[in-house]
Amino acid sequence: TEAALQVGIARLREGDERAAERNLRCAAGGGSAEAAYRLASLLDVRRPPEARHELGEPVVRRSECEEWYERAAEHGHRRAQVRVGMLAAARGDVVEAARWYREAAEAGSRNGAFNLGLLLAREGSEPEAALWWRRAADAGHGRAALRLALLHTRRGDLVEGQKWASRAVELGPAEVAERAARLRDALRQELSA
Repeated sequence: TEAALQVGIARLREGDERAAERNLRCAAGGGSAEAAYRLASLLDVRRPPEARHELGEPVVRRSECEEWYERAAEHGHRRAQVRVGMLAAARGDVVEAARWYREAAEAGSRNGAFNLGLLLAREGSEPEAALWWRRAADAGHGRAALRLALLHTRRGDLVEGQKWASRAVELGPAEVAERAARLRDALRQELSA
């Protein structure tokens, strides 16, 4: 299983997707969560846009890549758990999305914590969202730090807002750092006025 995974990864690097898929299927079938995740990612890229009924409602049939993501997620693969959560959220299944985001977050995934925070905020639970964003930001997630900066600023806690904006500048990525720098500078001016 491990050998098939390593060969699959090597074939992916070489650009030989057919050989990679063959080896990843072998390793994933043998129980490798990493192989299942990589196979799902490979299939995900090839997946056609969502099929639709004539009324415009999405077909609820899960694709093969989703099944492999779920298999990896069930074996504790954090990136797969986040991806399954994203796919569930895209389908409008908030409960399933929250389940997978929470599982990933509790296993240490900063992306899982961030996405869970987004989902909770959207559902009207901003205090709980802030807890998950804090966890993600403490683990180095720049977007989570920016969300906290905006949240504290909106609540009128400008000092805390400035603190999180500064942290978001440090963490990035570039577009987050730029927005956070503008917010930090505006808060600095407001606090010194």
